[in-house]
Amino acid sequence: MSKYQPFLDESGDHGLKTIDPNFPVFVLTGLLFSNASYRVVCKRVDAFKQKFFGSTGVILHRRDMRKYERGFEILFDEDV
Repeated sequence: MSKYQPFLDESGDHGLKTIDPNFPVFVLTGLLFSNASYRVVCKRVDAFKQKFFGSTGVILHRRDMRKYERGFEILFDEDV
C-alpha cells in the first residue's frame, strides 16, 4: 500500500483542437498527500461541507459554485 495519495485535475480544452478564445488555456494540477495529511484534509473538508451544506455528499465544483447550482444556492444567502 502506498504512503501517499495523489490527485490530478484539469481545466480547459485538453484536446487543443478547438480553442475557446474566451478561455484559451489548458491547466493540469497535481497534489500529493501523505496518508496522514490526507486523513486530516478529508476530515476538515467534510466538516466544512457538513456545516454549510448539511451533508458531506456535495462535490466542490467551481462551475456549480459559479452558477449557484447543486447546493451552492446558499451562496445567495448573505448570512452564510
